[in-house]
Amino acid sequence: MTTAKTLALSAHNLTRALQLGEQQIEIFSAIDFAVAAGQSCAILGASGSGKTTLLGVLAGMDPPDTGVVDVKWGDQTFNIYEHDEDWRAALRGKMMGFVFQNFQLIPDMTALDNVLLPLQLLNNGDEAVAKQWLHKVGLGERLNHYPRQLSGGEQQRVALARAFAHEPALLLADEPTGSLDAKTASMIMDLLFDLHRSTHSTMVLVTHDRQLAARCDTIFELDTNE
Repeated sequence: MTTAKTLALSAHNLTRALQLGEQQIEIFSAIDFAVAAGQSCAILGASGSGKTTLLGVLAGMDPPDTGVVDVKWGDQTFNIYEHDEDWRAALRGKMMGFVFQNFQLIPDMTALDNVLLPLQLLNNGDEAVAKQWLHKVGLGERLNHYPRQLSGGEQQRVALARAFAHEPALLLADEPTGSLDAKTASMIMDLLFDLHRSTHSTMVLVTHDRQLAARCDTIFELDTNE
């Protein structure tokens, strides 16, 4: 698997439904989606519209009922669901970074160890790189603090450092400011877009906030099925 840094993502005719007993609930259907290499795209929709499920499908974590998801870097294109989960897991580990609304930090690991972990999984880790990224997000003095010792905004900055530390080709963010107050959320989004531009990553951002979505190069809007 190549480690080229420019990645484009596209999907065609995606459908996903949830089976509850005898009832089938459609989450989304006939979805066509694309984001060009190095660009940012917002998936915009209200709660219940299926945007987080769509993000999971695009990340290779939740196979669709129908449709294809293609990733392209260099002159190579792959339909990720033609490959097994081990292949997709390797793709996520090498090429993707993730930022979540609830941070998803490991509580009994320091900020430094949380950022170092994905680097260790890739190539035995580089503590200097992890420290560099924590300095980039303004937490150079908090390396040895645990998540419980950090504010919500600081925890999300650790999560950003962790997501970008291996300089992923694709950054996927699911409501990354949903747990933060307005002032802290604005600061986190400024930082997220700064890191996106500096690393030339492709970014897909799930949000219900139209002002935030407007900062992206393109917007993909989902209608709710509620």
